[in-house]
Amino acid sequence: MANREHLSKLRKGVKTWNSWREQHPKLIPNLAGARISKLEIAGANLRKANLENARLDEANLDRADLSDASLYGANLWRAKVRRTNLRGADLSRTQLSGADFTEAEISS
Repeated sequence: MANREHLSKLRKGVKTWNSWREQHPKLIPNLAGARISKLEIAGANLRKANLENARLDEANLDRADLSDASLYGANLWRAKVRRTNLRGADLSRTQLSGADFTEAEISS
């Protein structure tokens, strides 16, 4: 289950979220199971975040940093994931149908 404080910070917008991440560089965000469909989080620092089973369908994740994040079982249906850093991210059992990964960086 997602940490309510973490989810609240993310919903306040990318500027607030990224500033909060800079202030807490060792914190690993827990957004597991969060319902953040259609959220505009382009450019968000989601490095190492726990997004297991999260609903990210139709979210805008363009240019986000999802490196080393766990997206196990997440739903990225029709999400915008262009130019996104997914290096080392766990995409096991992730719903990727219709997602746009144009120029995304994906490797283990």
